Amino acid sequence: MFITLLLIILGLGVALFGYVGIWGISRLSQHPENLSGSILSLIIAAILILLMYLLLRFRRSRKRRSRGKHTQAGKAQGQTPSRIASSRQEPNQQQQGIPPHPPAHPEPSQPATPTLAHKEPTFSPNLVYPATGFSHAAKNADYAVIDTETTGLHKGKEIIDIGVMLVQNGKVTATYSQLIRPQTMVSAAIVSLTGITNEMLAQAPVASQVLPPLLDAIRHLPIMGHNISFDINLINSTAESLGIKPLEAPRIVDTMTIGKHVFPNAANLTLETLLDLLGIHEEEEHRALADAKQTFHCYTLMESASSPRPIMKEQNDRARRRSREKTTSFLRASYLASENTTPRNIKPSGQELEAAGSISVCGEKDHMPLLSKYGDGAWIWLTVRKGYIPKGKYKGYPTIYVSLDGEEIGYITAYQMARHYLQIPNGQSVALAHIRKKNDTLELRLEMPRPHDPIDLTPYSSKTE
Repeated sequence: MFITLLLIILGLGVALFGYVGIWGISRLSQHPENLSGSILSLIIAAILILLMYLLLRFRRSRKRRSRGKHTQAGKAQGQTPSRIASSRQEPNQQQQGIPPHPPAHPEPSQPATPTLAHKEPTFSPNLVYPATGFSHAAKNADYAVIDTETTGLHKGKEIIDIGVMLVQNGKVTATYSQLIRPQTMVSAAIVSLTGITNEMLAQAPVASQVLPPLLDAIRHLPIMGHNISFDINLINSTAESLGIKPLEAPRIVDTMTIGKHVFPNAANLTLETLLDLLGIHEEEEHRALADAKQTFHCYTLMESASSPRPIMKEQNDRARRRSREKTTSFLRASYLASENTTPRNIKPSGQELEAAGSISVCGEKDHMPLLSKYGDGAWIWLTVRKGYIPKGKYKGYPTIYVSLDGEEIGYITAYQMARHYLQIPNGQSVALAHIRKKNDTLELRLEMPRPHDPIDLTPYSSKTE
């Protein structure tokens, strides 16, 4: 009603200003001073005509969207009893907010309701279509498990990896995995987190080639994921930017939300923490399809939980430590991206240790001339070997000694050794280190693998050997 009234007002304006402009021009011979006013009136009339045109287009598009929503709602309602969206839950599941196991499709006696997936798409050579087996499985699936990897958490982030798993009667029937080339370069932090490099993405299709056929195949299905609102919001914002229909799932299941009911006192509920709490001995890979598989595994274990499970302090401490390590690793990769990390000395022989984080070295202050030779900010190779702490409270406890250019310059503390002892092989190893200036002196930071859970070093001390 409001739009109609606005159109009438604009139409009257067009008539008024058009008449004034034309009348003034027709009498220029008698009143030449009216030229500028007549032209202005015609310009205003033209602007009003443009506004009317835009308003008519807006009203037409709103009507189309309204009709689409009604159609989708009707079809989704017909699917509800046979999908994961079933509202009839077991009493204990309903109390904890845990969705029941996705029920099977309707019995043969029940009429099957047609879905959007039954409509065969018009193929285009520019699009990247899912495999035929995936598209066929999507027509009969109960729900889809989705995960994405992105260029970051910043505004304007883009999808670089998408993975989808189709599930029917509790079993995986098909999978889909696709890298997507973003418009911007991927940062070193994201490369470190996901293992997805800019070289890998350079050969991948863009979102406009991947999303249209994929969303057409799964848009009728309920969607499951871990913190799934993040993925759906990003998929839909990308779809909107491409001018395609967004993903409007009939139901959304979030394993993070389920986890809050099963583990109410958890320190955090990242996918990695949930894997640990459920006894799944895997690390989060931060690749879309792998994470979707782990999400489904977590769901299958949590759906049978009838009551909340208590968490031991050690489990929460481990979850907090992993969260800190992940944050530190992400920030570290961002920092290293701006640094020249090329070592300035020749690499010695020996097994190279993984460089996942830096730790301090004791005793390096006695070797300032050697460190000064390379200077602040230098990256260098060190040799590493097992030994024993020479003095102090932890004398005789195991440690590792580090040497630079053949000169032994320090060792690590018992605290750090308890977290890295199992990673150090016998014999000589090689590790990266960097020198930095702190309080007018140089200190050495040794690069080591990600620490393991601390162990008791007493059985390995020199006193017991």
